[in-house]
Amino acid sequence: MIIKPLKEDFNRIKNMEWMIPLGNGSYTLQNLFFIPERRYHSLFNFASKPPLERVSILHSLDESVKIDGKFYNLYSYKVEKQTMITEGYKNIRKISIQPSSVTYSFVIDSVIIEKIISSDYLNTLSINYAVKNTHNKNVELFVRPYFELRSSDSLEENEPELNIIGNIIEFKNFSMKPQNNVNFEKKIEQKKIFLEKEFKYGMDYNLNIKSPGYYYFNSQELSNLCLIFGRKNAPMIPHFKLNTIKIKKRNFEAFALFCNSFVVKTDNDNLFIMAGYPWFGPWGRDTFISLPGLLIYRKAFDEAEQIIDSYVSYIKNGIIPNLLSEHGEVLYNSVDASLWLLNSIYELWNVSGDDKYIKKYSNLVDNIIFNYRKGTLNNIYMDKSDYLIYAGDESTQLTWMDAKNQGVTFTPRHGKAVEINALWYNAVCIAEFFSKKNGNNSNAVNYFELSQKIKINFLEKFYCKKNRYLIDFFNEKEKNTELRPNQIFALSLPFNVVDNTAVMKDVILAVSKNLLTPHGLRSLSPKSDNYKGVYEGNWFERDSAYHQGTVWAFLIGPYLEAFLKTNNFSYVSKKYVKLFLKKFAFENTRLTGAGFISEIFNGDPPHIPHGACAQAWSCAEVLRVFLKYFL
Repeated sequence: MIIKPLKEDFNRIKNMEWMIPLGNGSYTLQNLFFIPERRYHSLFNFASKPPLERVSILHSLDESVKIDGKFYNLYSYKVEKQTMITEGYKNIRKISIQPSSVTYSFVIDSVIIEKIISSDYLNTLSINYAVKNTHNKNVELFVRPYFELRSSDSLEENEPELNIIGNIIEFKNFSMKPQNNVNFEKKIEQKKIFLEKEFKYGMDYNLNIKSPGYYYFNSQELSNLCLIFGRKNAPMIPHFKLNTIKIKKRNFEAFALFCNSFVVKTDNDNLFIMAGYPWFGPWGRDTFISLPGLLIYRKAFDEAEQIIDSYVSYIKNGIIPNLLSEHGEVLYNSVDASLWLLNSIYELWNVSGDDKYIKKYSNLVDNIIFNYRKGTLNNIYMDKSDYLIYAGDESTQLTWMDAKNQGVTFTPRHGKAVEINALWYNAVCIAEFFSKKNGNNSNAVNYFELSQKIKINFLEKFYCKKNRYLIDFFNEKEKNTELRPNQIFALSLPFNVVDNTAVMKDVILAVSKNLLTPHGLRSLSPKSDNYKGVYEGNWFERDSAYHQGTVWAFLIGPYLEAFLKTNNFSYVSKKYVKLFLKKFAFENTRLTGAGFISEIFNGDPPHIPHGACAQAWSCAEVLRVFLKYFL
């Protein structure tokens, strides 16, 4: 991706960020113009317990250039809301963003300074400066590194103890080493930075960082400077590489390479999918919604199997974890993660065509179905009166609409939820299919009979003839008829619980008219009294809007799948989806996270992006539909 700031709309690109994965959950995240705006903007967010417990260590680099006696700054930062100390970003002429490197070209008084930030080795960052001085001016470059020691999620910092040995800076188990004999001037400096986005969100917004001195050289003596920051005395281990198919479609080839960033390998060779950057870790639900697009349809079958096995090892009464937390806690607060796991296992067989997966996972499939039928954790059970899955109570949030803050559950959906029962039908059909493949005909017949009972009751209980769409959920006290996107899963999974053409068309029409945007589906219709069209304010206020109209990009995948099925995969429908996907991927990867698709957007136009700048399921669902139908 090439960006030329002088030719771009500044207001469009000023909030863009780029991210470089450092191998095992560690990462670099920066604002496009190197203007720190939030706590996650750091050159080195180190996963101290891979892939979690990230600590910000190397915050930033301030560069200045002296040309024929006159100083120019290349860096920028704020100390107050309206006060920009320097405006070095105005000297940027071109930015080239790749999955593992970013190149900046600065032009000042006919002198070109090129800065390349890259990572080829585990937890190692390389920063290279090259000066192109064709007019033989007297050029000196000064580079001052700033360090900190704090959790990436917090602004509570500890005083970093920095040691200088010649021109090498040592900090705890890390060091910054120049690759050539460059000068270093020891001169301690501290500064306070104003983080505008933290201020906007009602969070702590002042950050203190510290520098022990600066590197400098004259271009007539040295044309470049290369700084390596990483673990002291650690072996140079190349990044983990995914064994995926090559995508020859130019835009999607680059997009797929960026998507590799979500798959990380830990020190003990376990594979995980990070739900998103900069703050998410491995989440069960997100993992198995993302797995088909990130790995299975890219034919990385071995890696997909490893990730499945890593979660299966934690299974408890048929439930896999929804969250593996930073502190080693395993949380089972999900009704759908296990059902998405079964969907991924089916997709693994479906795409690979290898029956070994059926033999390996059939007992697991039976075990999960058995536990859901008899009842398991969090009041999850099959109601024997209608064969639908009931889950949770008034205090739980077990579906993907799980925002909860200060004891308030903003979208309580306990009872029988529409997408949970679509997944339940899909899971039972998978169990039937696997039983048939294994020659267990009696088991297959039992599953078939169960699936038919689910199918009949689903349509009877969820289809609202008056509104002509599927209701969202119901329980003993209410029947929630709000128009939400969850109904789309009844049409999009491998085994449709709704295959009535008239009902399918009703659902697609209702979702298209009320929820569809250029960035995904709204989580609630604007016609609802509970609709919140703007995601803003403090943490509580943002959580209250999270699933009340906020647009979710990942939902575009099931929507397009359902659209194709409803239109019988006609030539016209496939052409529409292909063009929609290309435009969706192109435009959304150029909004916030360069090369990635964001987590969420405002429900109201102009649909400003928010949340994680790189979200796994947002990217994966676009990739899945493209690979499945258009590769």
